[in-house]
Amino acid sequence: MRVNFLKLFSILFFFFFITQISFSQQSNPKKRRSEVGLANIKKEDFYAKITYGRAHMKYEASYPFGFNVPWRKLWRTGDDDATEMTINKKVKIGDQVLEAGTYALFTIPDTAEWTIIFNDVPGQWGLYKYNPSHDVIRTKVPVYKAPGQFRTLTLFFEESKLGVDLFIVWDKTSIRIPMEFIP
Repeated sequence: MRVNFLKLFSILFFFFFITQISFSQQSNPKKRRSEVGLANIKKEDFYAKITYGRAHMKYEASYPFGFNVPWRKLWRTGDDDATEMTINKKVKIGDQVLEAGTYALFTIPDTAEWTIIFNDVPGQWGLYKYNPSHDVIRTKVPVYKAPGQFRTLTLFFEESKLGVDLFIVWDKTSIRIPMEFIP
C-alpha cells in the first residue's frame, strides 16, 4: 500500500512540476520596434479606425523614403504589424467600393504617387504572409508636400465634403486617401 502511495505521489508531483514549467515559460511576444498608433473618426453613422506601428526617423539627417522604406516596393505602412483599418459602412475609394470590414493596408511609395492596397487578411505581421490575391482594392493617389517635417509616421482622418479622408504623413511627404460615403 505504501509503495502504491509513493508511486501515485511521484506521478502527481511529476505532472505538477511539468505543468508549472510549461505555464511559467509563456512565449515572449516579439518586441515591438515602435509604439502603436491609433486614429479614428465618426461622422454621421460612419465609423473608421486605423492601427499602425509609428515608425520613427532614426537620425536628424535620415530620409525614411528611398532609404528605410524603398521606393516602388511593397510596404506595410508602418512598423511591426501590418497597418489595419476597420470601417463599419462601405465607402468608395477612387472608382472602387470597399465593403464594411477590417483590412490590412499596404502601400507602394513612389516620388509622385503611391499605390494604395487594401487586403482582406487582417492580423498580418509585416509582409511575410502578404498575398496579392487577397487585395480587394488597388488605387493610386498623388504625393503632396507635408506642412513641415514629421519625424514620426502619423496617420489620421479628416472629414471631407463627400466623406472622410485618410492621411499618411512622414518626413516631408503626405498622401491623402479620399473615402466617399455611399448612400
